[in-house]
Amino acid sequence: MRNIIKSFGYSNAHLILKAVGLTYDQPTSIDCALKLRNCFFSDAENIGQLTTLNERITSYDLDALLVNKFINDGSAMVALMVD
Repeated sequence: MRNIIKSFGYSNAHLILKAVGLTYDQPTSIDCALKLRNCFFSDAENIGQLTTLNERITSYDLDALLVNKFINDGSAMVALMVD
């Protein structure tokens, strides 16, 4: 039997990464992106879910509440759309 990873919407991952960049800086966002990709490809975690993403960024010693501030006020979405 094959292992099949279901495809979920990963716009949440892009949104979190943009919020990390706004909260901290671009290098921190890039480092977080590499770690999240590892979670997806190596650990088969569903990085399309905000709860999973918040758990991961907290485990990377990032402030999930501060990061989510940029998601909740729409700043991260606006910045993502401008890119």
